[in-house]
This record gives sequence, structure tokens and C-alpha cells, in this order.
Amino acid sequence: MIFYEIKMMSVPKLIFACSVNLEKYKNEFIHRKDFLELSICEEGRILFEHENGEKEITYPGTVLTTASDLSCRTSSYKNDRQRHTTVGVNMKYALKRYDSESECDVLKLKERIRGGCTALVPYRCDAGTNYNKIIELIKKIIVLNSSENPSDRINAVSEWYALIGFMTDLVLTKLELKRSEAPPSELIYAKKAAQYISENYMNRLTADEISKRLGISSGYLHRIFKRVNGITVLEYINRLRVANAISLMINKNASLKQAAFCVGIEDPAYMSRLFKKTTGLCCREYLRARRDRHGETDEALASSFNLQ
Repeated sequence: MIFYEIKMMSVPKLIFACSVNLEKYKNEFIHRKDFLELSICEEGRILFEHENGEKEITYPGTVLTTASDLSCRTSSYKNDRQRHTTVGVNMKYALKRYDSESECDVLKLKERIRGGCTALVPYRCDAGTNYNKIIELIKKIIVLNSSENPSDRINAVSEWYALIGFMTDLVLTKLELKRSEAPPSELIYAKKAAQYISENYMNRLTADEISKRLGISSGYLHRIFKRVNGITVLEYINRLRVANAISLMINKNASLKQAAFCVGIEDPAYMSRLFKKTTGLCCREYLRARRDRHGETDEALASSFNLQ
């Protein structure tokens, strides 16, 4: 699956929301800056002719995103009648394209999404059982955006956010399904490795030690752990250590040095670097943000790091 990660940097302005129903359909997109369109094809095939000469065809039931990186001409394929429901906005955003699931770290994606202003949208994907829901969401935007009532037009933007949220859930679900396709034996070993790490993260711990405990090679452990969890064994250990260090500092008033020692890290300077690499913030900034939320339970912390 090809998909985009979008970091929204301004409030979206709706420029159109409509249903298109044409005997002959043609359009052109040439790197339209700050433009983002979400559509679902209901009838007929669409031919995309890209500036590099590549061609692709989309079919009814396909969810499509037109982002600022796209440069192509579109038209009805073999004179198919074209019908699609669509909504387009202008807003400032940063865009990152993933050409396959293996290019992304699902856990870090989730962290960025939780942080706000980050969403995921499919480049092209089959809507499947979400077909009616997506059409319903876009048509609700169409009705609200065409109203003369100012509050309705404001609510149309709110519904656009709901649509973006739904698309994010759709992409994440597909990513999780891809990860769960690992053979049962790999899932078992990955689960046992995660369990062993959770019981021993406070000690010196290596992938070689874990693999010996499981009776498999370290190379095999690295491959299956990354495939199932989306991150390496070392990244998992470090995230678990940081999550538990945060819990100690918030719930037990431990210092960074004390917390580091309790989670198996003897060098406070290394812990400080690891903390910022994992959370994106220095310890002081992160704890201030956490305390502003009136504290966190251990379960909430584990969930925020996707370690449950």
C-alpha cells in the first residue's frame, strides 16, 4: 500500500466539495502547492498519465488522494462514464510518501499522530467495507459547505477533520493487518521476545541473549521482530526503558539519574540522549507536558509508546 503522512501546518480552507458525474472526464494536476483532494471513485475507470510517462488506472471503489507532489493528466478510461465524490482543500502541510509498508515505523507513526496535526491518507486503495462510510462523510461535507448558514460552513471543516481521521484509521488498520500476516511461528517468537524484554529490561540485555533464550539465531530474531513489531529489538528495549523511566519520575519523583539506573542505564548522559531521541523532547520539557495533563498511569505511558 502506498500512502502519505501529512503534517498539517494551517487550518484547511475548503475550495470544493461535490459529486462529479460526467460522460467525458478530463483534469490536470501540476504540483498544486498547498492543495489536497480526497475522493472516492463510484463509477467508471480513471486513467492517470504521469509526467514521467507512467500510466495507471483506478477502478470503482477506490479511495484516491491528490496531493501537492502529483503531476499528471487524468481522464475517463476508454470513454467510461465517470462518477466520483470529492472534497478539496487548501492548507499548508508537509508531505511524506511511503511506497510500501516496510518503509515506515508504525509505532513512531502512531506517536506522531498522537502528538496532533499529523494524519495518514492512502495514495490509492480499495475502500472495501468502508465504501459507504467514506461517501457518507464526504457528502455530509458537501451539504454543510453548500449551506448559506455560516455555522454550517464552519462545521463542514470540522467534518473534513473527521474524514481525515477516518482515513488515518483506515491506513493504520491496513498497516496492522500487514504486520499480522506474519506466520504463526514468527508471531509466537516475537511475543516471547517482547515478554522476555519486559521482564529483564532493567538488566544488561542484548539480542544475542534473547535469541539464545528462545533457541533461535539472533539474525532470525532481528528479522521477525522487525516484521511483527515494526521496530528493532534494540529500539523496543530503549522505548520500554524510557517509558518506565518516565513512570518512575512522574509517579515516584525519581531523578533522571535514579530512573536511568532503575531501568538498566548507568550513564545519565546517555539516558538523556536516549530520552530526547525517543520522545523528541528533553526530559524537562517532556515531564512538564505530561504533568500538565494531570499525571499519567503506567498503562497510559505504555500505551503511548505502543508497548502493551
